[in-house]
Amino acid sequence: MNKVLFYTIASLAFAFIVSHIIANVMSELTAAEVLLTTVCVLISLWGAIIVVKLDSLKSGDEIEDDSVSDVPQKKCPQCEKEHDFDYPKCPHCKHEYN
Repeated sequence: MNKVLFYTIASLAFAFIVSHIIANVMSELTAAEVLLTTVCVLISLWGAIIVVKLDSLKSGDEIEDDSVSDVPQKKCPQCEKEHDFDYPKCPHCKHEYN
C-alpha cells in the first residue's frame, strides 16, 4: 500500500475514534461533537498533506534546479567551457578577455 494513502487512512481513523470517544463522554453536547469531528478531520487532512509534501521533497519532484541561470552564457575561446557573460575572465581556465 502507498505510504501516503496509509497515513491518510490511519489519521482519518484516529480522528474518527477520538471524536466518538469524546462525543460519548459529552453526549448531550452535539454541537461540540460536530465541532470536534471537524477539527479532527482537518488536522488529519493537514497531516496527510504534510506527508505528501515531505514525500515529494524527498523524491526530488518539487526541488527546483538552481544551477540553471537566467544570465546569458559565453563560451571561453581557450577552454571552450561556458560561463556567465558578465565575467571579466573565464572562471575555469582564468583566460582574460580584452
